[in-house]
Amino acid sequence: MKPFTSPRCTFLGTLSLVTGLALLASGCSKQEQRQAEHTLKEVGNTTVSVAKKGSKTALNALDKAADTTTDAAITGSVKTQLLADKWVGASKIDVTTKNHIVTLTGKVPSPQQRVRASKLTKDVVGVHGVENKLGVGK
Repeated sequence: MKPFTSPRCTFLGTLSLVTGLALLASGCSKQEQRQAEHTLKEVGNTTVSVAKKGSKTALNALDKAADTTTDAAITGSVKTQLLADKWVGASKIDVTTKNHIVTLTGKVPSPQQRVRASKLTKDVVGVHGVENKLGVGK
């Protein structure tokens, strides 16, 4: 099996590219963007290494790089998920991440939207927990 074309490598490479693009479009701070760019470079370098070496050790290194998703990358991915879901109304939701725990603050119009925001957030790769502090109302 060619390591670069394995489903795991293809998925992780695509994931890193999508996360990077999401961060650039998500309104993260300059510092968060720099952190994310650094992490993306590391993941990209590891992916290239896997393609060149084709060894089990290199695949383990790729897995490790993917597991070290930064808080900035998680914040960007959550914002992207919320923005993509028109029903939630992400423009009223603030997202912060610390140690892979995401905090949602702001207001949503209904209790159902509050629950949906939590579910969308939990589904993001790298999220270990969600603190939903969203208020309900207009």
